[in-house]
Amino acid sequence: MRGRMRLWSAGRRSAAGLVMTATLAAPVSAAPPAQAAQPDPPASSPGTPHSGLFALPEYYLSGHGPVSVAAGDLTGDGRQSLAAVNIADGTVSVLLGRGDGTFGPPVPYPAGSGPSDVSIEDLRGIGVLDVIVADSSSGLVSVLLGNGDGTLGLPVPYPAGPGPSSLSVDDFNGDSIPDVAVADQYSGTVSVLLGRGDGTFGPPVPQLAGSAPSSLDSGDFNGDGITDIAVVNLGDATVSVLLGNGDGTLQPPRPYLTGPGPTDLAAAVLRDAGDDQGDDEGRGGTGRGKVSGGDAGNLDLIVANAGDGTVSVLLGNGDGTFQPARPYLSGPGPSAVDTGDFSGDGIADVAVGNASDSTLSILLGNGDGTLGPPLLHLAGPGPSTVEVDDLRGDGHSDVIVANGRGSTVTVLLGTVAAGAAGGGGGGGGGAAGDVRDSC
Repeated sequence: MRGRMRLWSAGRRSAAGLVMTATLAAPVSAAPPAQAAQPDPPASSPGTPHSGLFALPEYYLSGHGPVSVAAGDLTGDGRQSLAAVNIADGTVSVLLGRGDGTFGPPVPYPAGSGPSDVSIEDLRGIGVLDVIVADSSSGLVSVLLGNGDGTLGLPVPYPAGPGPSSLSVDDFNGDSIPDVAVADQYSGTVSVLLGRGDGTFGPPVPQLAGSAPSSLDSGDFNGDGITDIAVVNLGDATVSVLLGNGDGTLQPPRPYLTGPGPTDLAAAVLRDAGDDQGDDEGRGGTGRGKVSGGDAGNLDLIVANAGDGTVSVLLGNGDGTFQPARPYLSGPGPSAVDTGDFSGDGIADVAVGNASDSTLSILLGNGDGTLGPPLLHLAGPGPSTVEVDDLRGDGHSDVIVANGRGSTVTVLLGTVAAGAAGGGGGGGGGAAGDVRDSC
């Protein structure tokens, strides 16, 4: 589910300690706290921490029970910082970035009684990023306006629907002002809150989505220039596609079967420009990076299925419909998914957080919509969100994991620049193919 960065406007070491070079931002023990202890990776795994795709993981204190994390330049100096929501504390913590992929200590802000997701956006169009938090306990979305120096204002709450579990910030009515869509897990709806351009929002407009929606993403799935929504429904193992009408309202949901227990999804371009299944023109104007040759091909959906240890890929047809789901083994209890170019070939790959064994799986893309076997990496206790971003501005896809059963976020710095392997003009933003980061 998200805590995913969806940057609205175009542009986003400490001393090594014990236990897999764990690094803590706060002045505490050099090793991670007890609840953040990591299991050993399978001895036969091809993706041990020395797979070559990432440096060894580093750990940063965030708060108790971080369930979502987002990245963005909160200080206006070109350095990516992190915002993590901590469900056990009722806070959102800001970890200021140093520009080299490392982060300072957490600074907490009140975020409600049960924060569940977070996004970082410029809600006012002034070049200063703000923080938006969904609170599943109170049915609210809170906005903490940024001051431009890494600090935030007090939260301003807005009603959403019952049990908002995930949010997406996008332009749903075509006025170039960020709006918010929220998955309401208790009512089976998606609520859209239209932005006013000054950091405030109108009342929620609900639309039926499915049974117990757990995560959502947005993009242009049919190429008409209007933002659409896809939402995974935990209650009936489906993903519903709701095409936008261009005025902030949505068409009735069209469901597609996924795997058992869908928990998260990402909309991404998995087929490169040379694949004949793709389209010549890219879809979605708010993508988190681009594949070789630009945003080529139709948007596809990738769903994490906690019930059978797989991710499902539903290839988009470019007209708002999708092909039947194709499963790929990922790891035990997959709880979060995102995409990036981790191998440097300009093709989108898939990153999956596995809650049952505290690992991160990387499934390399083949460029035709299919995925390779999982390469395992250590993450942290109970990965609940996976966020892909370029934390150092060097064209690498880096991964941030919110460890929901601990008190840390894990950072795995990529070692291969996007497109470096000859994919030709990869994503620049370090996350080829996903629709949530670049404009």
